[in-house]
Amino acid sequence: MTSPTPSSDDVQPRRSRARRSCPQSAGVHETPSPSANLPTSPPYRSGSKREHAVQLAQELASSGPWAEALMSRSYGTQDSLTIASSLWGTAHLAGSNQATERNNTYMTRHELDPPPAYCRLPETHELPASQPSILSIDNDEAAERVPADSEQAQHHEEQASDPEQPLLEHARPWQRKSRGWTPWIHQGKDRARRWVRLLCLVFLFSFVAMLLACLLYGYSRHNNWSKLPARPSMSAVPIGPSYERHETTDSITGKYELHDRLELSTTTGTIDIEIDLQQGREPAFLSLTSLTGAISLRVAPSFVHRQAIPSRAIYTELRTLTGTVTAEILLGDGACASVSTVTGLQDITILAYDMGPNDPISNLTTDSRTGEQKVRLTSLGSSYETITNIRAHHRVAGTAAMNIVYPSNWYGEVYALTSPLGNIEMQGGELRYLQNNNGEKLAYRGRERSGQMVEIISIGTGSVKFIC
Repeated sequence: MTSPTPSSDDVQPRRSRARRSCPQSAGVHETPSPSANLPTSPPYRSGSKREHAVQLAQELASSGPWAEALMSRSYGTQDSLTIASSLWGTAHLAGSNQATERNNTYMTRHELDPPPAYCRLPETHELPASQPSILSIDNDEAAERVPADSEQAQHHEEQASDPEQPLLEHARPWQRKSRGWTPWIHQGKDRARRWVRLLCLVFLFSFVAMLLACLLYGYSRHNNWSKLPARPSMSAVPIGPSYERHETTDSITGKYELHDRLELSTTTGTIDIEIDLQQGREPAFLSLTSLTGAISLRVAPSFVHRQAIPSRAIYTELRTLTGTVTAEILLGDGACASVSTVTGLQDITILAYDMGPNDPISNLTTDSRTGEQKVRLTSLGSSYETITNIRAHHRVAGTAAMNIVYPSNWYGEVYALTSPLGNIEMQGGELRYLQNNNGEKLAYRGRERSGQMVEIISIGTGSVKFIC
């Protein structure tokens, strides 16, 4: 059968129709035999190019599937795709009775370069020289990439670098040398998503770690505002009768004798105890700790009713995060008392003794973040004994209110400070002001600079009230 004669020897392909074809859609599905009769001469490079292409296409069509013969024979980088298109088009025209000049859209000039990068689909990626993807004009499916071995791919990369090759706008430097192009934008998006997930996980772990650190810091030692001397370490407390009890969820209740050391702690349970101070010459240590439970501390009524003055100093430490604290605390003879909460209410009664001018200075601190404070200072001994050697710090960092009440026999200086949104109120007989502003007040009772300082600080919008 004679193939139709094209209009010229060199026919430019119709790219809009030939760029979206797939070899499988052209009907090539069976595996050709390696023993197929192949043309024995290289591509004809002079003379009538079309006649040689027609002859070669007829030989391929008569010897079996043309795809294996074409893929098993390499004609060079610049001629492979051109020869492939020519052979397939010529064979198609030669075997079709309905071929017309309109269908002869395949190039027969082997000097033409393969299609540039902008003519190739992203799905085809690179087109190896020896195994090109044959494009058909009768199918609109995306062409598939035919894999090539490592030697052929390396050979193609070495010969494919063409400075006149059109470059895509978004091609990376190492991709611009190849005639095919893999869209890196999708890879960049995937990489960006992975980085975003990693950063989110790092941020989440950092936030959880910071939250746990803040909770542990507030649970163990969040009263850093206090300028009081540190409580004595356990090694400083004399060895003697002591008792320790630690619970997780159970509550701790009952009456306990305080000899030298008493430590009670719970995680979610409450602590509701009554202590009976025993006589001794060395200081006693009392510690009550709860994470979320309430703390209630009372002094034995027999001890309070007989107005007995303790013969020893008592170091008291009460700590909780969200629980409330209701306590009666014995303080005097140079001891320290500390009450710390985060959101819990503080209702404290200080039973003061041995705070005269000749006694050592005792220290008191109450610290809370957003919990309200109610502190009352009363004398355990005779009411006419003056209270001068007490150094106190009452602090709140939030919107909670502070209500501090000292007895009429207290003498010393008081300093109150709050934010511009807060309010300070001071009441007391013989109270003289050295500074009387809306957000800051300084006053004293008795002789100036004759007693210790009482500080009341509210870093927030809460109100401060001091009565003496």
